[in-house]
Amino acid sequence: MYPIDEAAPYPRNQWYVAGTGQEFTRDILARRILDHPLVFYRTQEGEPVALWGLCPHRSMPFELGQLRDDELVCGYHGFAFSREGACVSIPTSSQISPACRVKSYALVERGPWVWIWMGDGEPDHALLPDASDIGLGADPSGWRIDITEPFVMQARAQLLIDNLLDLSHLAFVHNKTVGPAPIALAQAETVREGSRLFVKRTMEDEPTTPFISYLMPDAGDRVWNELITDFYSPGLINAGGPWVWKSRPDGSRGEAVAKLNFVHVVTPEGPNSTHYFGVLTRNFRLDDDELSLAMAAQNDAVRREDIIALEAIEKIVDRHGDAKREISVKADEGALMIRRWMRKLIAEENA
Repeated sequence: MYPIDEAAPYPRNQWYVAGTGQEFTRDILARRILDHPLVFYRTQEGEPVALWGLCPHRSMPFELGQLRDDELVCGYHGFAFSREGACVSIPTSSQISPACRVKSYALVERGPWVWIWMGDGEPDHALLPDASDIGLGADPSGWRIDITEPFVMQARAQLLIDNLLDLSHLAFVHNKTVGPAPIALAQAETVREGSRLFVKRTMEDEPTTPFISYLMPDAGDRVWNELITDFYSPGLINAGGPWVWKSRPDGSRGEAVAKLNFVHVVTPEGPNSTHYFGVLTRNFRLDDDELSLAMAAQNDAVRREDIIALEAIEKIVDRHGDAKREISVKADEGALMIRRWMRKLIAEENA
């Protein structure tokens, strides 16, 4: 399936974001992830729960049922299921077959998100992305975290991953919302460190742009400015920037000023659709609510522009797209490396 050239469109043995923690309440939440119909809720003690979303009796969606204490009750014939997925009562029968159960899914709540393990076997907690370096770990002190609008994009997840790994598109797709972005066209440096991939663009000792002056009034007249894509996992990508350092009189990199991060959360809904969550983090002006509102509004507008572009590609890619014949350039290096890595993950799962 373009552009991976594997039968499966995404790796399953990974952690993906099921939603923000505030979405998980005592109301039943239905969501499709990796083409699995799922339901979510919190127990009376506040623990998040994820179960297969269809009753095994007659496939009634559980979202039309209700919670009874911590049991999920089907709205069709009243079958009740525990948080582990076992059927615990049937109104019309005293006999319950052990086969009458639904799958439960492992969840981990970390930072603003609830992560779900969609793979086979025991969850591999070593694969859970650690984003504490941008304020999204257990201790968020020193960072401002703002959740932005969630979207469902009618396009495959890999198109979004490609998009985020080549930020040169900022100068074109986002010309109206971001404005001129010369750093997006600077030469990119691609660095692989284990499962992490960094694509960096740096402008050394340049005049401070109006945008940086607006964000960081103390930056000075000349700065070092870095734009970075940090690929943590198939479900978490940070588009960091501006990351700013003051310039010394000799033009070398000096004192760090501040970092702004646009964190993109990619959860495949199905083969041709994607849950697209967003979070902003910054380590400056932590109490400035007006700045948060302005940046969140701009970020939502920027992501809508990406969605328009990627949904346009999705409409024609199966008919006309061919990763083996398409033309790639130096700026595509990071995206091509991740495509190869994703292809390897998928092939290993299906071996």
